[in-house]
Amino acid sequence: MFRLGLLYLLLLLLSAKGWSQNQLQGVIKDSVNNKFLHATTISVYKKDHKLVEKVTLSDKYGEFTIQDIPYGVPLRIEFSHLLYQKLVKEIQVNKTEKINLGQIYLCARSNLIDTVAVFPPVRMNGDTIEFYADAFQLDTNAVIEDLIHKLPGMMIWGDGKITYDGREIPSVLVNGKPFFGTDKAIALQNIAKDAVEKLQIYDTRDGIIQRKNEMDPNYEMNVVLKEGKEKMYFGNVTAGVGNEQRRDGYFNINYADKARQGTIALSTNNTNKRLSSIDQLLKNTTFKGVGVRNNFSPDFLNTGIQTQQVGGIRYQHDFLRTGDVNRNNIISVNALLNHQRNTLR
Repeated sequence: MFRLGLLYLLLLLLSAKGWSQNQLQGVIKDSVNNKFLHATTISVYKKDHKLVEKVTLSDKYGEFTIQDIPYGVPLRIEFSHLLYQKLVKEIQVNKTEKINLGQIYLCARSNLIDTVAVFPPVRMNGDTIEFYADAFQLDTNAVIEDLIHKLPGMMIWGDGKITYDGREIPSVLVNGKPFFGTDKAIALQNIAKDAVEKLQIYDTRDGIIQRKNEMDPNYEMNVVLKEGKEKMYFGNVTAGVGNEQRRDGYFNINYADKARQGTIALSTNNTNKRLSSIDQLLKNTTFKGVGVRNNFSPDFLNTGIQTQQVGGIRYQHDFLRTGDVNRNNIISVNALLNHQRNTLR
């Protein structure tokens, strides 16, 4: 019995050692008045590399913790704040080492006007959190969804829901405008990461309401494209046949530039699938990767065989072309042609 207990204790210690991980932590303060610095960006790079390995923001107490930083190689740690001079430290950690940098003091900038704008991977710009896409290394064919998986605090769930720090982001804009309807996946899975300058996350509520209830933000995400990358084409063609002359096919082509968005979509099937709106048509004919919930499926309660042909167009025009999140300058036109018949058997 004693040997069994000793063996169990040994396995427990080995398991704890296996799960231990290296981490970096510290507290950011003002060098003059010793106050905590909220929203300081802490970026971890391999020495002499430009692409960030890990990044986070300090909390309201100036504290930060970064887990699973690279080990066994020289690292460069950059501390950046909009109102303070950048501080750089160089360290090297072992596989399971936990480093506490203690109190880190930043000096205020002496001249904010003449400062060259070099932004960290993540920064607070007023009340807006900004993630700069070029700081994160991804494959050349990566899209926005791949980028989000690399961002601290961001999560995309299996049902397509996006959260930041556990709070849902129900709306995604591109250059301040809706992107081909309300389906977030159309933007996240069709816009290349290399076309993105930054992602902005902000609370859409009025400032007074925000101060009264800081724990219940109404987040929105805006994708800011690089200058000259606003023009794009993407689409999808799918066709399938089955036994008993079953068929299913759809076609979709989309165009977007700085002022316009246009879509032509067609769908035909005799498998009891029903499309009843332009949004449903666009959601289910635009390319999206696997793992995204599809609401375009056969109606097994239908009596007989339903054949349907659907065509739709959507056009959106931005008269001001400012990229502002204010959408009062946009006009949108939708049209849907639906032909269907039901054959009883």
